[in-house]
Amino acid sequence: MSLAARLEAQRQDNQDILDTLVEDGADLGDEFVVEHHFASPSFDKLEKVAVEVFKLGFDVTDAEEFREGRVTLFCFDAVREGPLVIEELNEDTDTLVKLADRFGVEYDGWGTFFGEEEDDEFDEEDDEEQH
Repeated sequence: MSLAARLEAQRQDNQDILDTLVEDGADLGDEFVVEHHFASPSFDKLEKVAVEVFKLGFDVTDAEEFREGRVTLFCFDAVREGPLVIEELNEDTDTLVKLADRFGVEYDGWGTFFGEEEDDEFDEEDDEEQH
């Protein structure tokens, strides 16, 4: 899939997620923690992306290592907090998809938490949803 097609698909995903949140009763003007997901079998490439993402003003989580069959993947999240404004979200995802493309890593979308939170931590036992 071309970069332009990936950007367009991500923008549609952004709108779909926001629509779902609104349908579930979310006020998009509230503060949300948005986690953008990156993955790569190359720790070195992922580390370079993490440095660039940090320079863009995102908080960056420590890389985690996962095994998928015979492949080891390294992952991290780029995190921002604030209201969910489609134009800003599209700008962020456009920038992050292009950055991932430039470094040869995967941008794996974004998510947020919506629902009652206990001690500001996600608790799978609560009736929270991740979109």
